[in-house]
Amino acid sequence: MTEHEQRILTKMEHSMYCPLCSLLDDTEFNLMASLQYDVTMRREVREAVAEEGGFCDYHFRQFRKLASAKTNALLLAAMVERFARPGMQFVDNCRLCGHLDEYERQLTEAITHLLGESSFQARYSDHRGMCNYHLRSVEGLVSDEAIRGWLAGMNKEQLRRELPFLEELATNSYYDTSRLARGSIPRTIEKFVGRRG
Repeated sequence: MTEHEQRILTKMEHSMYCPLCSLLDDTEFNLMASLQYDVTMRREVREAVAEEGGFCDYHFRQFRKLASAKTNALLLAAMVERFARPGMQFVDNCRLCGHLDEYERQLTEAITHLLGESSFQARYSDHRGMCNYHLRSVEGLVSDEAIRGWLAGMNKEQLRRELPFLEELATNSYYDTSRLARGSIPRTIEKFVGRRG
């Protein structure tokens, strides 16, 4: 079993959300936390990020929230120094997106491999499953028509499992509902749109 396959299984044991989305969220946060430290403490990292054009719109906004004013100012000052020079063209090459895209590709391949194993299918059946975004990505990689059909049917079943919790939440006071019902809104939204919605 590969490291990525083990991470997927572990995440499924501890989370009711799409295991790929959850792993990507964890990795994204860890990368940003590490990077904000490196940008503050290491000039060479700050200059490398500046040369790349910083981050995409989304990651710039996330970085701004996570990092201190000092860290943001250091990075932006390095970018201004770089791109305000005559003849310099602005580039946008978000290192966070690049890393996360590659990690997502690896996770998608890992779960596709796991889906070929009946023991994993049983575990997956008991779980809430993947979001629609990752489901479509995986379906494109699954060559076995029977597994694709099972996966599509299981996705509908996993969605139906949320219905009693949503109905409980819709007909009762929030405080009179179960913990599972309270979590049904974010779980169902994520099931439809994933983390990148």
